[in-house]
Amino acid sequence: MVLFDSVHPDRARIPEFQFSFLIFLLAFIIAGCSTDSGDSPSLFASGEFLNLEFTEQEVYKVEVKDNTLFAGTSDGFMVFDLENGVQTGHHKPESRVRTFLIIEDDFWLISTAYLGGTQDNAILKSEDQGETWRDFSNGYAEGWERDPLTPNTMDYHTDSEQPVIFARTLPALFVARSTDGGASWENVQGDWSNPGVGASRFIKIDRNNSENIWAGGSGSQFNSYMIKSTNGGDDWEFVESFSESSSTIYNMTIRHGHSSHLLAGISGGILKSTNMGTDWQTVYTGINATTLQKSQRNPDVIFASGQNSSGTLFFLTSNDFGDTWTEQDYGEGPAELYINDLASVVQDGEEVLYFATNSGIFSFGLE
Repeated sequence: MVLFDSVHPDRARIPEFQFSFLIFLLAFIIAGCSTDSGDSPSLFASGEFLNLEFTEQEVYKVEVKDNTLFAGTSDGFMVFDLENGVQTGHHKPESRVRTFLIIEDDFWLISTAYLGGTQDNAILKSEDQGETWRDFSNGYAEGWERDPLTPNTMDYHTDSEQPVIFARTLPALFVARSTDGGASWENVQGDWSNPGVGASRFIKIDRNNSENIWAGGSGSQFNSYMIKSTNGGDDWEFVESFSESSSTIYNMTIRHGHSSHLLAGISGGILKSTNMGTDWQTVYTGINATTLQKSQRNPDVIFASGQNSSGTLFFLTSNDFGDTWTEQDYGEGPAELYINDLASVVQDGEEVLYFATNSGIFSFGLE
């Protein structure tokens, strides 16, 4: 199976979205670095978008490790060898896998949700790179009397002897924590036996300080919803500055080396805070910013994407943590496209962005 297809205007893609793009050369330079970024190199964006033609499904999450691409999709969990251009695994088809964790080579977790009750929803673990799976729900959302709830977003850190995992479920507002790598779960915010109605969009651990955890989405009245913990998830508080907003908070990122500096992707744009979320200012408008990602070559550079008014493939770049942005938009791309996730990796000395969309996965190389 060929994964990469350089997009060409006379070549069909999948129905409704089958499309190609013209070879495109960029001529912009992401100017300099932020004042505290040292001598990190400037980024040049050039080349072309590539369509990875291995799935016709919606892709919710994408991650790349050591030339292996992992994708959570509307038809299960997929694994691809990017170096050889072959699919190496398609696990739990006919389920939605909205989130997963690749903690180690032999420690994979996926969250499955089956349509129509064909199988039980579950958290599954593999210790042999997907050859076999076992139920690893271990009391997650215990007390919920209907179909088992499974996470739609997870994050983890390894600052303890075993991985500490945080998870949330759509459409509910609780936060679950495991301090033993998923072997057991506890409800640390909200009530998972009677979860409040809302949209849980993200859970994010501060890489500068793992005691700081952020979670957000929207509440039952379609109001903005953000909470934070500064003691590892033991206690939580609402971020009051969002209490009057009606925007969904899709995602956020925390500045490298500065825990008080935050960017939040919302329906309508991007917000910035420099005081741990007490105050926010709008730094970009006109998009639903569903994903924010640090550059793997320079963590002071931020990429953002989501859905724009034209429904085309695009991404934003900022090298001053959101004060200014450069937009790259493919105006001739497929209509009704939106981006669920964005991953940045370095491959063969080149930074590559991978876009998880409602119509497969695309990539873009940065020089």
